[in-house]
Amino acid sequence: MRKVRTPFLIVNPKSYLYGEKSLELAKAADRVAEDTGVEIFSPVLLRIFVTLLKTLKILL
Repeated sequence: MRKVRTPFLIVNPKSYLYGEKSLELAKAADRVAEDTGVEIFSPVLLRIFVTLLKTLKILL
């Protein structure tokens, strides 16, 4: 397991965002991480990604 660099940011929209808005947030977080070097974690977005990888028929 690697060590987390500081500073870092956690993005956790819960169920307030879904679909295109969730994708927009993920892309914005990715741009911020790229531009600033800050590590960004999102348990919700990660869970959606893992679900998509493990399923064939689910559309989000």
